[in-house]
Amino acid sequence: MAFIDYYKILGIEKTASPAEVKNAYRKLARKYHPDLNPNNQDAKANFQQINEANEVLSDPVKRKKYDQYGNDWQHADEFEKQKQQQSQSSASRGGGFSGGSSQSDLDLPAERAGEDRQNTEVKIIPQRFTWT
Repeated sequence: MAFIDYYKILGIEKTASPAEVKNAYRKLARKYHPDLNPNNQDAKANFQQINEANEVLSDPVKRKKYDQYGNDWQHADEFEKQKQQQSQSSASRGGGFSGGSSQSDLDLPAERAGEDRQNTEVKIIPQRFTWT
C-alpha cells in the first residue's frame, strides 16, 4: 500500500492549525462532492480521500499517531504495546545493572575500573537475540 500524504491531499502544511484543516477540508469537499459532480468517478475518489484525510487530521490523537508513524498510524497502539512489552521483559530479565560494578567498569581496563569517570562516555549498543 502506497503512502497517502493527508497533508498534501488537503493542500496544507504539517504545522496547519485545526481551523486551517477544517477550512481546507470544507473547500475541497464542496469542490469534489458527488452531488455536485454526478457521474464523475474521479471526483468521487477525491472526495473519499479528502474525507479520510480530514478524519485523521482533525482528530488530535489520530493526527499525532499519523505524524509519528506515517502510513502505519492505524497500528500505533500495537507498536506501543510491543515496545512496552519489550521494555518490561528486558527489565524483568535483569536488563539493568546493580551491585559493585557498573557497565562502564566492565568496559575499562582493570587499572581504570572504579576511577572517577565524570568525563567518560558509556555507549550502550542494543542487540537483538533470537531464541530458537
